[in-house]
Amino acid sequence: MDSYIGLAVFVALLWAIRLLGTDRKPDIEVTPELLAQLLAPGEPPARKRPRR
Repeated sequence: MDSYIGLAVFVALLWAIRLLGTDRKPDIEVTPELLAQLLAPGEPPARKRPRR
């Protein structure tokens, strides 16, 4: 059982290092307009990417 936990920790570390190493832009850029929409009560802002 310990080997499975160690493997999971190892994979999680590799995944975190890979995420930190990438310099791609995030999917959503935080702009003042987006913050205003998120903080304002009412309907949530529409997603940019349509569902497939």
